[in-house]
Amino acid sequence: MKSMNKIITTTFIFILMLGLAQGQREYRKAYIIIGVPAIVEKVKKTLRFENGKVIENREEKKQAVSLNVSLDDMQLNGNNFSGIKVTTYPVSEEIISFSGVLSDDHSMIKTITIDQQYLKYNLANRAIAHVEEKINASFTFKNIPKQYRGYVYDKEKTIISDASWYKYRYLKYRAISETTTSKMIAVDEESIKKWTQCILVKMQPTNYTAEAPERNKVAVVTAGCEVKGDAKAEQCGPIVGIHALLVAKFSKVPGMKVLEREHMDLILQEQKLSESGLVEEGSKVESGKIIDEDILVIIQLQEPTPDDPPETYHYKLFVKDKQTGELDDTGISARIGKENIFFDHFVMRAYAYVMKNYF
Repeated sequence: MKSMNKIITTTFIFILMLGLAQGQREYRKAYIIIGVPAIVEKVKKTLRFENGKVIENREEKKQAVSLNVSLDDMQLNGNNFSGIKVTTYPVSEEIISFSGVLSDDHSMIKTITIDQQYLKYNLANRAIAHVEEKINASFTFKNIPKQYRGYVYDKEKTIISDASWYKYRYLKYRAISETTTSKMIAVDEESIKKWTQCILVKMQPTNYTAEAPERNKVAVVTAGCEVKGDAKAEQCGPIVGIHALLVAKFSKVPGMKVLEREHMDLILQEQKLSESGLVEEGSKVESGKIIDEDILVIIQLQEPTPDDPPETYHYKLFVKDKQTGELDDTGISARIGKENIFFDHFVMRAYAYVMKNYF
């Protein structure tokens, strides 16, 4: 009898320990489906003929916006989660990122923001290609309760607190060029009431226990442009806009600390970046004396090439890792001119690279 009690006790302890081990599991895989009925403002369609004739039409229509993402490795820090999926094809690229916060008992997603950007080029060579199609979508949901299928939109509880959608399409064929642009101005509440699912989020647990991140501080700086004031945009292109968008992307990541903008000049001074020509030899000081950043993201303006048309700007992305002290030439670059003005895609690629490789 004593032997039997001992076996039962041992089995109970083993099951209890197994349950505790299961309780330590954390979400690492994600599957998200979004479908949002949207009201689009007057869609502008312009046809330009070789003889100079221009035909322009405007209309208002409803557009259902949808996207899905599935990935095997997302970041998790306590109740904060985020993930990125980058898909590259010969003539197109898609970047989807998301970040959000779970409730303490994991019974609800308190907030989640999903961003999508899709670009399609007319040629595989990005340096000489122009954009034929571009789609930007961004949605923020709040209060998504957990159901048996995952976290699912609830008509009574869930709120779409922010939504934006933009589509641009440019085609050039024969003697006609066609440009279509549209922008979402509001979410169609009546349509949403009829939908059974606006968002579904599935998170698959794995045997991974989340630990406090070793680093969570990032600083973004620009280099190669010493011009100040209004002349900066004229001589350096949209480098200020690129900087602002990248800072905004990092600021949305739960748990991420983005160093304040007024400290940027000091950060540049304290980095040993003279090897790449990012700062002058006389201005460098030892890293970490002024600002304690973990990762320094540098947007560098490159010198124009002789073949560049006027008002063309080249940018490259560098990353300085404080742990190793190494400067990473990421290989990510952008050629921005009159035929390719979409610098926000460079921002998304830069954001995705830094998050995947450094956080």
